Amino acid sequence: MKTEHLLIIRFGDRDEVAAVVPTVRSLAAGKPAMRVTILTQPAYKGLFEGLPENVGVMVADMKNEYKGIKGLSALYRRLLAKNFTGIADFQRNRQSRYLCMRFGAAGYKRAHLHKQHKHHRKFIGKRKKEEPVLPLPSLEEGYSAVLRKLGYGPATAAS
Repeated sequence: MKTEHLLIIRFGDRDEVAAVVPTVRSLAAGKPAMRVTILTQPAYKGLFEGLPENVGVMVADMKNEYKGIKGLSALYRRLLAKNFTGIADFQRNRQSRYLCMRFGAAGYKRAHLHKQHKHHRKFIGKRKKEEPVLPLPSLEEGYSAVLRKLGYGPATAAS
């Protein structure tokens, strides 16, 4: 049987990338036979030191080496060689959408972060006073929801 190998894509802001750590630590501890690779910017590689041995970090310089469609296609070919069994898009920007689209066309199982834009607008914009506003879910809750969509269990930062 093929070993499960999950790719997690997260480039964004330093704080948002750092929020991936507890979720990945929990996932890696709960599934020690599964391999996890985190795709991030070179500057953020140090955030992932001290994670379990089944977690690896792959860096991609999106502003220089993998810029534009040609660069993204080259990155996709590099990632394809890793034989992932699932793709978790924790970023949901143009680059990660392109990569997920390519993986999806190749038949890979994938899920993406729901960024709650409509809820954000309700939270900070004009609304009727009687309309209740629910608190936004934390990043860790969003990351865990992506992992659940892929079938990787509860995977919460608290577990």
